[in-house]
Amino acid sequence: MIASREEIRSDQEARAPDPLVLAFDLAATVLFALEGATLGVAAHLDLLGVLVVGFATALGGGIIRDILLDAGQPAALRYKRYAIAAFVGSFIVFLFSDEIREIPTGTLVALDAAALSAYAVSGAAKSIDFGTNTLTAILLGGVTAVGGGVIRDVLVNKTPIVLVADFYATAALIGAAVMVFGVRSKQPMLRMMWIGAATCFTLRMLGYWNDWNLPHF
Repeated sequence: MIASREEIRSDQEARAPDPLVLAFDLAATVLFALEGATLGVAAHLDLLGVLVVGFATALGGGIIRDILLDAGQPAALRYKRYAIAAFVGSFIVFLFSDEIREIPTGTLVALDAAALSAYAVSGAAKSIDFGTNTLTAILLGGVTAVGGGVIRDVLVNKTPIVLVADFYATAALIGAAVMVFGVRSKQPMLRMMWIGAATCFTLRMLGYWNDWNLPHF
């Protein structure tokens, strides 16, 4: 007997989060919260504004992914650990904003690249777990990685960086693709998540150092 879509989704929702995906998710949540809150402080937002921007940056992409997967209540809202990680990271930035302003730009870019990489592969991994095809898994890895950044930029009245410049979303998509194709080739998930994340991180940093951009008007 073939299970219905509703039965499959119910079974997936009942499972505990995969520890590997959870580890990548939480690492990316904290890193993106720090990065988003830093931008909020630079925009002279108050405490609530900084917390909102940090939360949106950290969890917006994952929420969009879960909605597109029809995965029920998004994991970022279902499990309080995500919100706690995002708010704690954002609050730390607010408390130590003066010290954070002294951090070199290259270091901040590296932290952002690490978060981008972790979310690209964790988003693709969750998509695979929900039975999506290869292309969809790659696209949702990219959405998970850059979705929060798009929301962040809109909140602080900036044109989303992924639409105008930087080798950013492209790096996330390539990293997700490396992971997905590796898993489809029967390689271990853990190995391919690390390889995919390393690919994304390397490409993002090379793009930053060499000022890579896609053609644009």
